[in-house]
Amino acid sequence: MFIVLSLFTTYLFALGYLAAPSFRSPDRLLAQMGLAIGAGILVNYCLMLTGLTIPRVFIAGMILALLGGLRFSADLRSPSDGRISEYKTSLVPVCCAIFLLVVYYIQIFTEPLSRWDARSIWFFHARMIWADGALRQSGGWNHPSIGFSNPDYPKLVPTIAAQLAYIKGYWNEFLPKGSLLVMLVPLTLWVFSFCQKSLSFIVLAVIFFLSLGAWLWNGVMDGYLALYSAVALLLFGHMRDRGFCF
Repeated sequence: MFIVLSLFTTYLFALGYLAAPSFRSPDRLLAQMGLAIGAGILVNYCLMLTGLTIPRVFIAGMILALLGGLRFSADLRSPSDGRISEYKTSLVPVCCAIFLLVVYYIQIFTEPLSRWDARSIWFFHARMIWADGALRQSGGWNHPSIGFSNPDYPKLVPTIAAQLAYIKGYWNEFLPKGSLLVMLVPLTLWVFSFCQKSLSFIVLAVIFFLSLGAWLWNGVMDGYLALYSAVALLLFGHMRDRGFCF
């Protein structure tokens, strides 16, 4: 599963890099990486919303990701002041972010789906998408029998879970939870882009990643909604301080 998640995240990064701004701010490397992956998640979701089957979504996405990869390669070859020093100064927050994601990787995949909302709403929708092979009306979303699952809820995480299950070739109660880790990657990068040697950042990191407990791995979306809302406010404040210049 680690290889699948790594490849899928790389695909999202390349997909989003095509739409995200180039890495032109050497002091915001992690934030811009998070932006590229976040943009890739949204582009991938838009492709799923077209109603195309999952294989066709991947074909279209791979074409766009190839273009994004070519753009990233061109940007790497272009001269940029401070690029080498940025990699050095970013080593500590990058290592911390990787360590945190590894911890959550272990936690997410050691517990099966058990909460009612996780099994009967979010990942029930994911299994419907996986079984039908696409996110489309013909998948049974209007049938009265699934009214209990709130079929009008957003399908962002369920589509990612369905795509991961498609790549693996089967469904179980563990592997679709990889979508939680995918959603955690840009969030972690954005938070650690504010990394400083200060008590305030330590408190910030503890609040974000240690205060919600099981809400980040039980498959319920409430915790992720809260954290994405919080990090949006942090980034908005940063942009405001810089005159709305990322």
